[in-house]
Amino acid sequence: MSGTPRRATIIDVAEQAGVSRQTVSRAMNDLPGISAPTREKVLEAAKALNYRPSRFGRGLVEQGPVTVGLVVEDLSNAYFAELGAAVVRACAPHGWNVVLAEAMNAPRPEQVAGDLARRVDALVGYGVLTADIRGRGGMPVVHLDARPSHLEAGGVVELARDGAMADLAAHLGQAGARRPLVLDLIGGLGRARSLALAAA
Repeated sequence: MSGTPRRATIIDVAEQAGVSRQTVSRAMNDLPGISAPTREKVLEAAKALNYRPSRFGRGLVEQGPVTVGLVVEDLSNAYFAELGAAVVRACAPHGWNVVLAEAMNAPRPEQVAGDLARRVDALVGYGVLTADIRGRGGMPVVHLDARPSHLEAGGVVELARDGAMADLAAHLGQAGARRPLVLDLIGGLGRARSLALAAA
């Protein structure tokens, strides 16, 4: 027995019609700013895909709140819980909503970012594959803890690991520690090297 077909999104319509997500919103809501042929092309694509605007799309047209998706590896890790809280606090003054998704324990971790991208206006990812989402319908994507070379365009936040380890080494030295040890099951080797260099 096959599963329920995935519901078409505004991004699907934009891709099929060869226009931006904003143009689809204008066409579906009969707003000015686009030509009649473009509007017709969008409506035909929407009909072919059996597309129905989501509440997120309506919120954009009606100047509703922006919804930011945050994908992290493991919410049981205190670091990611604090990261989520920091993102919520940063978005609050702007009136933006935040939707969190955990990749590590999902049935298909590689699909978490893509699935969430269909329900939000912008995506922030940590340790997840978000590069393939960049540019789809004009969605902003920010990849945390990645090097600029990892993505073709902007939207990369590279964490200053070496500087952080230098600060940690200095703190441990002031506390009297002479042989620091890093215990980390994920990515610990790189951090251990940075700490060793800083402590040398």
